[in-house]
Amino acid sequence: MSQYTFNAGTGLLTPKAGSALGLSIAEGRVRVVGTFWRGLAKARRGTTLSGKEALMAYVDGFVVPVPKANLSRYREWALLAEKIWKEYGALEYKEWVADDVKPGKVTSFPQAVNLKDDEVVVFSWVIYESRQQRDQVMEKVMKDPRMRTDPKEWPFDGQRMIFGGFAPLLG
Repeated sequence: MSQYTFNAGTGLLTPKAGSALGLSIAEGRVRVVGTFWRGLAKARRGTTLSGKEALMAYVDGFVVPVPKANLSRYREWALLAEKIWKEYGALEYKEWVADDVKPGKVTSFPQAVNLKDDEVVVFSWVIYESRQQRDQVMEKVMKDPRMRTDPKEWPFDGQRMIFGGFAPLLG
């Protein structure tokens, strides 16, 4: 039985009490049930992974300050990046623009990237099968001539980008 409701029209997952986002756990098996996690299983909704396989996933996260005037250019750049990452084996590539992200008193997304008044925060992530597969994908991506552009031509300030790789904790 699904632990959340997926609305295909909006793309939103609505978790039910006690569920892990995108996963239904029963009888020692993890059932992949939503479009976000569909790529993780490299299959359609309903594919079943063992708990060990699900925990082998690895995620790269990125936080980027993008000038509002460059959002259209950034989207084009991100579409190319998505194509390249997936071409080399990434399971998912997602980009999200800040909608409810305010400066904090001590720290926040805007403070972390030294956000300027004419900029917006973009949060991105890439999902891989494992850390080992991520390292292989990243090596190919960084060597790809389509990604070897002058940072001065990027539609964002790469010097203020935050990024890193994350191993699973829950899910």
